[in-house]
Amino acid sequence: MIQSLAIPITTEFIGEGNKAFTRLNFLEADVCLMTTPGLDVYQLKRSRGVKHYSHVLHAVDDATSYRLFGLDYFDSVLLSGEYQKEHIRLLEQKRGIKEKELVVVGCPYLDILQEKASLLPIKDQDEFTVLVAPSWGKSGILSRYGASLLDRLVETGFQIIVRPHPQSKQSEKHVLDELTNRYADAKNLSWDYSTENLQALSSSDIMISDFSGVIFDYTFLFNRPFLYVTGEYDSMPYDSYDIEEQPWKFRVLPEIGVELKREEFSKIKEVLLEAVNSSELQENRKIAKQTAWQYQGESGERIATYLASLIDTPSTVAEEIT
Repeated sequence: MIQSLAIPITTEFIGEGNKAFTRLNFLEADVCLMTTPGLDVYQLKRSRGVKHYSHVLHAVDDATSYRLFGLDYFDSVLLSGEYQKEHIRLLEQKRGIKEKELVVVGCPYLDILQEKASLLPIKDQDEFTVLVAPSWGKSGILSRYGASLLDRLVETGFQIIVRPHPQSKQSEKHVLDELTNRYADAKNLSWDYSTENLQALSSSDIMISDFSGVIFDYTFLFNRPFLYVTGEYDSMPYDSYDIEEQPWKFRVLPEIGVELKREEFSKIKEVLLEAVNSSELQENRKIAKQTAWQYQGESGERIATYLASLIDTPSTVAEEIT
């Protein structure tokens, strides 16, 4: 069925700010597939000219990791793993909203990154490298710990790569500026702002992160260990706040990674090396990968098949609104 479709693909820059939102809010399409959450929550509104809105998750993470109401008003959500369905259904019941169609398709961006990763040169084993890859905001590593962690990492003598979340440049620029100035003369610490994270992930032996979905990108693509910081995570801004059960990612983290606590910063070198040498963590990471990243290498075809079915029999959402 997919091979018989001959649909031309064009690209369009829709602008920034209100101009972009206006363009999207008057969009006309049978199906609108988005990686952006928050439909009908703030500026991004449902267009009466769109019959079906579909969201594809942009991380192998809990579907409730988005900001509040992130997925509520989509007609369908394309998931990377079966486990993500349960909490979406719970939110629908609690909020009294219409059930969405939930389809497990795998993870398209990881499929592509896996192909690219296979072409990268083998990492140099003579240089031990630590990647610090946090999320952004007050609960992220850089805002909460900053120099108290980075100072200790620099003292290990290992190569340290700090890769801030792209949003950090806007939301916590002052934090980045202070840290950049502090480590301007540190020969073993570098900053990575490249668009794609694959090179930074590939060149490191271990990663330190917080609640960022990059944890799973790293461990699923390279099966390497990581340390994580979650003890002071504030779930209030996220959909998970409305779910009594602990999110899957926080349940699985102790099985596939090592929690890093502030009081352990002083012995960070020992903690890093112990995690690298753990065979138990390595095996658990394989199991988690099978759970969260189903249909590896097949997501593109599965998404195309689903979208084609919508075009054949599109949703009547627009008709119901009128």
